[in-house]
Amino acid sequence: MATCVKCGKSGFTLKLDSYSLCTICQRATREELEERALSAEWRVDDLTALLERANETIQAKEAEIAEFHSRSKEIEREIADLEAKKAAAEADFEAMKAAMEAELEAKKAATEADCEAVLKNANAELAKLFLSASNRFDKYAGSLPEPKVSADKKPSAAKKKEPTVKRSKFQLVSPKSFFAGSYTGYVVLALETTGLDSKKDRIIEIGAIKVRRYRSPETFSTYVNPGIPIDPAATAIHGITDAMVAGAPTERDAIGRLVDFIGNIPYIAAHDAPLNTDFLVEACLRCGEYLHCLTFDTLSFCRSTFPDLANHELETIAQKFGVRNPNPHRALGDVDALAQLIPRFEKAFRR
Repeated sequence: MATCVKCGKSGFTLKLDSYSLCTICQRATREELEERALSAEWRVDDLTALLERANETIQAKEAEIAEFHSRSKEIEREIADLEAKKAAAEADFEAMKAAMEAELEAKKAATEADCEAVLKNANAELAKLFLSASNRFDKYAGSLPEPKVSADKKPSAAKKKEPTVKRSKFQLVSPKSFFAGSYTGYVVLALETTGLDSKKDRIIEIGAIKVRRYRSPETFSTYVNPGIPIDPAATAIHGITDAMVAGAPTERDAIGRLVDFIGNIPYIAAHDAPLNTDFLVEACLRCGEYLHCLTFDTLSFCRSTFPDLANHELETIAQKFGVRNPNPHRALGDVDALAQLIPRFEKAFRR
């Protein structure tokens, strides 16, 4: 008896195929296989479409990568060109800088030579004038009659007159006059003292910087032995004690060196110039020295030019312009800061 392996139907007359399936199961199996084949075809079509899209994406990415590499090479070439231009520009700049420095040095040397020649000629002319004046004086003195002395009276010894020393002059000038004439040179001055009374107090520290066109600045600095005690209130401000100035040069020595340092410079600049020059006038009188300079007061200039500042002390002005003063209320520190500030004052004045 035949039996279907799928549905289990059996019978002597049941017809089976080579797979032991009855006719109904054969048809059902055939339809199932056809559905599976159709589904497989659809799946293949889907996979094929996905593969094509993947290939298209890969091709697009490869094109982008190729374009990126091409652009990268272009950028590298541009960078190389820029580096070459930068190197050429730096070389041109260095050459221009060297040429300008050489030209400036040549002009500086020529100017110094001209100045030296003018100074030499001026000295020669002055020597001629002095010689001429001396000859005239000798001629005149030789022609004077001898003084007659009475026979009954002995000539009295002439009283020696103490040599008179002229009072130094420090005339205040306007900012316009100072900035117009300072090209001839000026001295920046700062003093520290035992107190604030120029008649009874004394100078204990001097700081000065000589500024001249086409020349390096020259610096003068010294303590001064005042010969009197320093007021503790003054020491609290500048920090200078009696022990610090005990072995310092005397007032006469220090003032003489300062007068020689100033020389024929026509201008002096100082912060609160009247106070500084009052002390300098009294010191020059005591030491037998004489100075005649035009004076620029930077304190009054700052008060009129920068009225919005909280105060016009030198430290405040220095902070406004970004100038660092490591030793405030000391002569050399103050004078160094003021020397840096004066060119900035001129720019502010000329705006």
